[in-house]
Amino acid sequence: MAWALLSILAVSVALCGTVIGNVRGLPRADSYREKSFREFQATRYSKPSPFGRMRWSSATSSATAAASKGTFSVLDYGADPAGIKDSAKSIQNAIEDAQKQLWNEPAVGGNVAVSLEGGSYLISKPLNFSLPWNHVVAGRLTFRDGGLMAGWNHSEGYLLQGDFTTVYLESLNLDARHRGGCIDMHTHEQTFIHNVFFSHFSSVGLNIGDGHELLVDECNFEEYAFSEDQRELQYPFTGTAILVGSPDNQFWNIIVKCCKQGIITRGQNIFSGIHLWPNCANFSISDSYSFIAGPETRIWGSYMDGSGVLLTQPANVHITDSWFYGPYGGLTLQLNNTKELGWMHDVIIRHNTFHCHLGCPRLRTLGLEATTKMAVHDVIVRDNHFDNQSLAIGTYAQATHTSTEPGNEFSVDFTGKLLFPVPVQNCHVQYSFQLLTVNADIGTHFMIPSKGLYDVRVFIVAKEPVNGRVFVSVDQSNCTDVE
Repeated sequence: MAWALLSILAVSVALCGTVIGNVRGLPRADSYREKSFREFQATRYSKPSPFGRMRWSSATSSATAAASKGTFSVLDYGADPAGIKDSAKSIQNAIEDAQKQLWNEPAVGGNVAVSLEGGSYLISKPLNFSLPWNHVVAGRLTFRDGGLMAGWNHSEGYLLQGDFTTVYLESLNLDARHRGGCIDMHTHEQTFIHNVFFSHFSSVGLNIGDGHELLVDECNFEEYAFSEDQRELQYPFTGTAILVGSPDNQFWNIIVKCCKQGIITRGQNIFSGIHLWPNCANFSISDSYSFIAGPETRIWGSYMDGSGVLLTQPANVHITDSWFYGPYGGLTLQLNNTKELGWMHDVIIRHNTFHCHLGCPRLRTLGLEATTKMAVHDVIVRDNHFDNQSLAIGTYAQATHTSTEPGNEFSVDFTGKLLFPVPVQNCHVQYSFQLLTVNADIGTHFMIPSKGLYDVRVFIVAKEPVNGRVFVSVDQSNCTDVE
């Protein structure tokens, strides 16, 4: 019993000493878990990596041994992870060895990887990938975990370029340092870009050439960083974040900001969860369009922050559940037209929010001339929210008119409410008339005078002067001037 009491007393004194030591700022003995973790770090890492699982120190195994496992460390090739010496040749050698193994001796599982080991490397020339899209490769090459920055002697071009079939670019920081672009894909197929930061590109951040089936997600594009000093000055903005020259690609969870041009796509691509903010901090404001899209484009759940979107050929286009905000946060549909005919078909623009306290244009069309004939088929622009309903516009509109005194003519003007300023007799019009005069003998008929292309008024004419209320709806989703 006495020994038990003495043991309890000793433990209490030790705990009090530890508490007092901690209060006085004295070091506390590491717990067993902390001690084990530090020993593990000391054996695996010589310097912590920002990517958390790779090492910076030189590999203990040779490049040949690493290649046998399908992983090529650029440190085994003499690359400098501190970014002091030029590492272009070393990293290029690692890429070429990985490509040779992928072509000639597929690794276990058919995949190989080139690891940057969490370092930040200076390169004086572009790194080339040579996996063309018209060749079938039984495996994937992963290029991952580190940063590349252009040296001041870097030739005007890109950090990465070439053919990227079955290439997986993951967890990279690409800093072009205003010496060109970041990635130039000559060809691609089944390519994946994940968690890549594109910065300081003076030409194009991501230039996508021939091919298809490119997936880009969780990436950030900045020609200039918002947090950079002297951001109140007018920078010479020259860069385009994403230039897409091929179909069948998908982009989601992308941030584009502080650049001259956001996204240009030829069409037949999907964009979801895009935050487009080129005019960050109002020091790159321009009234140009920051998102230019061709036909067969899908834009879902995106935020166009002070950036205009231009649909150059509105055909098979869907834009839904997105937010258009700011002085240039509008959506413009440009008709694909000739001198005689302008057409637009299979367009759905629904459930979007247009917000602009300055009264700027939200939805509009370009390419209409006074002599242009229209051909509109299955164009549905409705159920969108406008912060100022007086500026609401779409292919469907409703209006009412109540007479203040007996009359024969009731006029309802749809100017500014319809997307297409075409004569409404070429579209679907429905109306109803409520007679407010008691015991009146009334026979109404529908009449719309032809007064040119921009006359979008509906006239209801009664046989005798009456008091009444007319309800009119116009649907432009299918209307044409073509006989």
